Amino acid sequence: MAAVLLFVAPSGTPAIGRAGRPGRALPQPVQAQYVRFWTDTALGETKTGVQAAELQVFSKTATGVEPLPPSPPDAPVTETGVIAAGNPSTGTADDATAFKTACAVPATPAQGADGWVTKLPDSFGDGAHEVRVHSDTVTPYDFDLYFYDESCTLLGSAASSAADESGTIPSGARYVLTQLWLGAAVPGTPTVTDTR
Repeated sequence: MAAVLLFVAPSGTPAIGRAGRPGRALPQPVQAQYVRFWTDTALGETKTGVQAAELQVFSKTATGVEPLPPSPPDAPVTETGVIAAGNPSTGTADDATAFKTACAVPATPAQGADGWVTKLPDSFGDGAHEVRVHSDTVTPYDFDLYFYDESCTLLGSAASSAADESGTIPSGARYVLTQLWLGAAVPGTPTVTDTR
């Protein structure tokens, strides 16, 4: 990501600086009253959105400014359920249909029919959380993960040939659908953790 900083001096004159990575100082000191931050390129899987964690501006002349301590990481969220049947036609499965129709965690028997829906706490859709789903069963199985926003629009997925699955939850996500692609009566445990 290439970041662009616009510094506005007390006289109103703008000065532009470019910072390519964290901790990099501007080539020349700039006297400014305001700072505006934006990005001119996006990197990553989607290449359509950018997420910035923080912007820090330091001055040798400013006094009385103390940065806030970082907030503690969110406590993990874990659910455990049994998914009755695998469905290799992922995306048209019973659980996904019931979920997308109501845009809510489906009631049984739809919850657990061929997938499991986890509703995320409000603060978990910030792009700084990840989910891992696993099972202790000895029979063959394959989980896939799908991420949806509050209006049940698909934001992304983590779907490999591995039995267990994990991935970073994209910004704006509100639900995680754990889909069983292969297996029957598979107990699964999705765990969502803060990566900070």
